[in-house]
Amino acid sequence: MDEWCKFNHFKATMREALEKLNELVDESDPDVNIPNIVHAFQTAERIRKDYPNDDWFQLTGLIHDAGKILAMFDEPQWSVVGDTFVVGCDWSKNIVYRDESFKNNPDAENPEYK
Repeated sequence: MDEWCKFNHFKATMREALEKLNELVDESDPDVNIPNIVHAFQTAERIRKDYPNDDWFQLTGLIHDAGKILAMFDEPQWSVVGDTFVVGCDWSKNIVYRDESFKNNPDAENPEYK
């Protein structure tokens, strides 16, 4: 934690950070072949369409993947991309590669979630 609380790895505007993320290949999204910044703006725009009065929500959509920048400083992707095991509930049928991605998840054998 001390390593990251110094805030000395990267200094950028949010726009610059989103542009830098275009260099990152997100291993958790193998089906996405658009730049990360496009995904960020698509997310924000979709939220704006559905929730035009919630500017905080639109901003959240824009920056929701910003933490992935840590992967560019030797943090393993599993710890920063957000696509880790779902626990304590059934998994959505909409999750890409859900069976392959979660095959080692102990909840896969839980009859309560079948």
